[in-house]
Amino acid sequence: MKKISAVVLLSVFGCTLVATEVLQSYSDFHLNLVKRSADVPSPRIINGAEAEDGQFPYVVFLTLYVNKTVYGWCSGVLVTPEFVLTVAHCVDINDNYNPYIGIYIEAGSVVRGTPRQSTSLTYSNVFVHQNYSAETLENDIALLKTSEFDCTTPYVQYVKTAPSDWDISKYISNSYTIAGFGTIDNIRTYSDVLRYADLSVIDTSKCQEDYDGLLTFPNNTLCAQDFVEPISAACFFDSGDPLISHYYKHDVIIALNIFVYPGHCDQYAQGFIHLAPYYDWIQNTISDNA
Repeated sequence: MKKISAVVLLSVFGCTLVATEVLQSYSDFHLNLVKRSADVPSPRIINGAEAEDGQFPYVVFLTLYVNKTVYGWCSGVLVTPEFVLTVAHCVDINDNYNPYIGIYIEAGSVVRGTPRQSTSLTYSNVFVHQNYSAETLENDIALLKTSEFDCTTPYVQYVKTAPSDWDISKYISNSYTIAGFGTIDNIRTYSDVLRYADLSVIDTSKCQEDYDGLLTFPNNTLCAQDFVEPISAACFFDSGDPLISHYYKHDVIIALNIFVYPGHCDQYAQGFIHLAPYYDWIQNTISDNA
């Protein structure tokens, strides 16, 4: 069980620290930190193309803080003007740290640190799936309640998630787009620019064979991989990146990235949580906390 935690922590977190005080507000603090420090990582997808303004208006960049110290980076998607969907392991550390967590959300820009809209929130606005397991990554999904984003602009929009009747077998061999802020190689080379790439969904059992016992896949795992040179892949800091279907009139998010093979991101399939089984949970959580 500990092996799976290692895989995910390598893809998300940049440091560990001790919590001592409750977060107040991080918006000004975050922007000042980004402007003055070139050492703060700014990740992207391996071999992906640079996104254009407004191409993925629902993708947001999350910076997780504990006591105003950067703890990690993830992605998420706006599913309503008030709610961001992401993965639980990005925003739920442990009971000792959680009361001190702050999350800064950037929206509306493909360049990190220059959001058209932004907000910050505390852990009291984080809704983690009630059956989430940090050890196994079962039910690795969470919603964040934010101040309402203005979704009347072409740069900030919300998006639909896969409905409950979509089965994983529906996706096999089809191509979908991943978009987010992850490293451009296996040695953590960073960029400030949002990137995207096309991946093919593969059979989950074949994917698990490739991992050769490194981890036990959680239920509802969907695997995707690029097979066309130069190989594109999600990598470090890509947790929460959406896998996007363009086969309908509007984009639909079918899955979120939850794990990669550390050090060999472009040689193995990347793991995602399939969202269709969580459609009702997403809708009910939003309704109950609106």
